[in-house]
Amino acid sequence: MWIRVHNPCNNLTDGDQLREAKVPDVLPADLPIRPGALSMCAGDFVEVYGAPDQIGQWDAVVTCFFIDTAHNILEYMEIISNCLREGGFWINL
Repeated sequence: MWIRVHNPCNNLTDGDQLREAKVPDVLPADLPIRPGALSMCAGDFVEVYGAPDQIGQWDAVVTCFFIDTAHNILEYMEIISNCLREGGFWINL
């Protein structure tokens, strides 16, 4: 895909406008599947993931329209930060 071809804005060089973007850049089928690699649960986010046993347990946290539910966004951000291992990623869509 050439996602910038019709938009000259936000390109550092002219070549950036014509640079191909591969989506996805990693094939999900090539990723190793580990038991317990995904967690979803019903309940209060603060209670479930704010627990001491969740500290440093996750390589990545992916959220989508989730921060909008926070009564206290700073509390959510702190819990997400605590859940991540050193060098972990928070991806908010």
